[in-house]
Amino acid sequence: MKKYTQSRLVPVVFENSTAHPLDISLFDTNAYATIQGTGFKTTPLRIIRSAMVHYSGRFPDSSILRFTNSLIDLIQSLDGVREDGHFYIREKEAAEFQTRSSEVLAVGLCLDLASKLFSVNRNRFYVIDGSRKRCDFYFEKNGLRYLLEAKGRKGSISSARNDIFDKKLASGVTTPKYGFISQIPRGSKPTKMTVVDPDYVPSDFPRHLLIYQLLFYYSKLTKFAGFWRLSELLASRARAVRRSGSVVSFDNSPLDLGNVEKLGSSVVFEVNGVPFTAFFPRNFEKLISFRFENFTSIFPIDKLLVEILERQDYEKLLSYHGTELAVQMGEGVSIESSEDGSSTMLISDDRLEEIKSLA
Repeated sequence: MKKYTQSRLVPVVFENSTAHPLDISLFDTNAYATIQGTGFKTTPLRIIRSAMVHYSGRFPDSSILRFTNSLIDLIQSLDGVREDGHFYIREKEAAEFQTRSSEVLAVGLCLDLASKLFSVNRNRFYVIDGSRKRCDFYFEKNGLRYLLEAKGRKGSISSARNDIFDKKLASGVTTPKYGFISQIPRGSKPTKMTVVDPDYVPSDFPRHLLIYQLLFYYSKLTKFAGFWRLSELLASRARAVRRSGSVVSFDNSPLDLGNVEKLGSSVVFEVNGVPFTAFFPRNFEKLISFRFENFTSIFPIDKLLVEILERQDYEKLLSYHGTELAVQMGEGVSIESSEDGSSTMLISDDRLEEIKSLA
């Protein structure tokens, strides 16, 4: 289990030059000082969870297949925890998988680092639509829109760095764009990251579009937690908000979930005083779960967040910030959660049978 849950250190270089000065005004001061000095800590599960909503890969239209894709591409590439505590990728990874695992790692590391560095909830990051855009994102902070590009390389990052600046210059877009480049060698050298900053002027981000993106984002996360009906209704409500161009008629207008209890039941797991919940269908085989060696993973979500989403309380949704946890819940159960309300729980086979009996 430690292979997936133990934190690793990723050094970060902040490039600052006369030609391309680094604007740190958007950074969280304390996070920047810490990350600049020692790097940032993350776990394989955090990277997977960061990538599971946003990584497109070969399945842009299915969040479940996207997650499966990212999980398969990454999990076999991980090396064990070494004495220096850094993040290593297996040297003997097959060549045909190296490009895919590098891309998953680059997306997951980029979004994980960006959420810390900008002090922005990961539910504020969104994929930019369009061909060849699966590693381009934007995020909202203080009502303004910023661009973010993730790149991953095994060796030299010179071409990736130049590409970020060249594309920015060619596009003529004035919106700010940061580049997060992950250098991911195999074998004896650890992973590290570089942050670059092309010139910019921020653009406005309308409130109704922010609500639309949040509803769409959580339509994906709730599906992983088993709340399939809530997921469908959130996606439908998101589309209605976008068509309307306003949230007035939808704010605090609760979703009608119907009689979903006949198809299963929700189970609540309280962790350090924070209740997480997942919906267990009558046929457990239909629950979204994955095997990690001798463990099964499920993806509970913050119960408070589920209530906010059901009520469609947009003020509370905008201000929502979940609790980040990494807890060993006795023998055979471990949970790790993020500020967006998502979590990953690893459960041994015998403990899984206990949990099934609660549903």
